[in-house]
Amino acid sequence: MELKIFSLGLIIIMLSGCGYGHHNSFRLALVTLKNSQPCIAAEDESVTNSGHSKLLQIGISERLSDGKMHSVWERDDMENPTYTVLPLQCVPVPYHFEANKEYSVSLVTAYSSRDVDTKRIWVRNFTLEELKSQEDK
Repeated sequence: MELKIFSLGLIIIMLSGCGYGHHNSFRLALVTLKNSQPCIAAEDESVTNSGHSKLLQIGISERLSDGKMHSVWERDDMENPTYTVLPLQCVPVPYHFEANKEYSVSLVTAYSSRDVDTKRIWVRNFTLEELKSQEDK
């Protein structure tokens, strides 16, 4: 099911002319376990390894019984970003994740809220069980 949704989204992006051959701001967030809780981080790339990339927004969603993702926690620093996002470093998230639940995380980073060229949107779906199985490998 997720592959169908991803494929449909990719087709829409390609047909609209966005993303393909142009600057694509979407990236896969790195999510691992640290002290039994998810460590959410950005990859090492030119906009994060410079030390200038700021956290503009971060959101956590949870899949509820209706099968849809619902926002359960959010931090919005769009007006005054102060937290510097460094590659592979955990972004603090004061949310208690629970076993047997599916989550989605999205981070928005950029040098500033007006600097569109450095804007990155880091996304990833995960469960604690998936993260634990990756840790065991």
